[in-house]
Amino acid sequence: MAGIVFQFGYTAVFQGVESTKSASEARHLRLGRVTAMDLTTQIVGLTFSISLGIAFHSALALVIASLMSALTKTLMSHFFLPGRRNRLRWDRTSLHEIFSFGRFIFFSTIFFFIGTRYDGVALGRREGRAGSGVYWQAVNIVNVPAQMGERVTYSVL
Repeated sequence: MAGIVFQFGYTAVFQGVESTKSASEARHLRLGRVTAMDLTTQIVGLTFSISLGIAFHSALALVIASLMSALTKTLMSHFFLPGRRNRLRWDRTSLHEIFSFGRFIFFSTIFFFIGTRYDGVALGRREGRAGSGVYWQAVNIVNVPAQMGERVTYSVL
């Protein structure tokens, strides 16, 4: 369970420091590099999960694969996509708005996450890490067509 929390924590950190260039490219309908970046990210994650799974026979391989996938996407968003580099800046008024309005979104996101991911947590407690790892890998494989459809719909819209 600690590995899953570790994964979600650092995956969120990596996603938080992704460049805004990918959103800008998608907004201008220049999807070639964004699609290449997404495919590369998925290939890296799959390669790590298979190779580490074979080497270690542990669910920790899935955690490391997810982290490497998120790290790859973050690095590619900064260095693979054209455009100006992003810099970290704090705007006090925006920060205040995020924390005053965002607390409702924060709590609703927590409840949504618990509601949609509780099956894996419950299965992990009952079946252990290995069963949970196999379950999440199966969920990821089953969700590929839906994710592809969502990606195409998002890109078109």
